[in-house]
Amino acid sequence: MTINVLFVCLGNICRSPMAEAIFQQLVDEAGLSDKFRIDSAGTGSWHVGEKAHPGTRRILSEHGIGYNGRSRQVTAHDLADPKPTSSPWTKATATTCAAPLARIQTSIAC
Repeated sequence: MTINVLFVCLGNICRSPMAEAIFQQLVDEAGLSDKFRIDSAGTGSWHVGEKAHPGTRRILSEHGIGYNGRSRQVTAHDLADPKPTSSPWTKATATTCAAPLARIQTSIAC
């Protein structure tokens, strides 16, 4: 089972790409990359195709986090639920993800 995470802000050049990059780094460090699909998008369209803001890229770089994404706008596809919400996690998935996810939550709770 893949967990879809979409970070959204207004233009997708500052906050949401930073959140995407940081969360991706934490997921990678936890060894859970195969369990997540992580992306970001903006509610507005005026920055579509642009790189993240230079300040965002600088701060990420200062923390050793790379980011090469381009701004895009949220689509209906982003909001579609590929599986009904009533689909329960399997015990194996919950067990596999529980401890690393707890570490991620602790890391970003500052």
